[in-house]
Amino acid sequence: MMLILALVAAGCDDDTTGGLDMTSVTDMAVPDLAGGATAARGEELVKHLLFCGSCHTTPDANGVPSTNPSDFLAGGKTFTLTPPGDAGTVTVHAPNLTPDVATGLGGWSASQIKDALTVGVDKDGLALWPTMPYARFASLSDDDATSIVLYLQSLAPRAHLVAEDSARAALAEPRLDFTPLPHTTLAATDPGYASAERGRYLADLGCVGCHSPTGPLPLDIDVARAWAGGRALVDGAVTIQSSNLTPDATGLGGWTTSDLVATLKTDLDKGSGRRLCPPMAGGPNGYGGLADAELNDLATFLHTLAPVANGPFTCPDGGM
Repeated sequence: MMLILALVAAGCDDDTTGGLDMTSVTDMAVPDLAGGATAARGEELVKHLLFCGSCHTTPDANGVPSTNPSDFLAGGKTFTLTPPGDAGTVTVHAPNLTPDVATGLGGWSASQIKDALTVGVDKDGLALWPTMPYARFASLSDDDATSIVLYLQSLAPRAHLVAEDSARAALAEPRLDFTPLPHTTLAATDPGYASAERGRYLADLGCVGCHSPTGPLPLDIDVARAWAGGRALVDGAVTIQSSNLTPDATGLGGWTTSDLVATLKTDLDKGSGRRLCPPMAGGPNGYGGLADAELNDLATFLHTLAPVANGPFTCPDGGM
């Protein structure tokens, strides 16, 4: 069976206006970083879990992220939104995240960058459009959020002026509350419990949005079937349904944790050897770029979820 993992909308952000309700709480186990926050850890998160470059890299002539290294995180992707209750549409532009003073984050303090990432406000305290998934990133550990800031500040400045948004939003969204989502079925006394709960932290940030059926807001997922797949994802002219990541016969019931790690590292499906169905990003430039310990944590968590019957879902083109 094809494993169709898919990207959650990654780090796409833009300006808006204030007024915040941050009363929701989370209960995710977060990693304890030996030595504290580092730019290297931030690079890992930006490139291999949050995929900030999918929105913040300057697009080429075809509208896809440029492969020119100097365009990485220099901004410019355009989004068209239809805010609830508004009569028209809004054009939003992903900003330049490099530390260029005139056109990027060079004039931002570390705390201002962290607020944009986890609270959803710019350096003037104005809210960001929710194309930037700050409501989800609010659950980053403080070390991880600081690591991302350190990495962005370490980039070479790239002068690239991004257009202003056509309007500002009236209110930032509250942070997502991950409390109702399932935990590992392992007992707290099990030797694998801590690993699985660290994997939950990664899965909440990087997987649950695409790999869960639609449900009521604010999570916008069916909590009872979290990670059970079936969400429609549009990739050009093709609509893909994300795969069931729970250990059910309709999902990953025949997979071991080693199978999951190997698939994420290579971008090749178990058994068939085919590339994973886009827009899943496996391999060294995708989720496979996470540290081996984190891949094992993620696989352990998925392998120890309660099975949920949903699917199976297959890749419409049989893989790439």
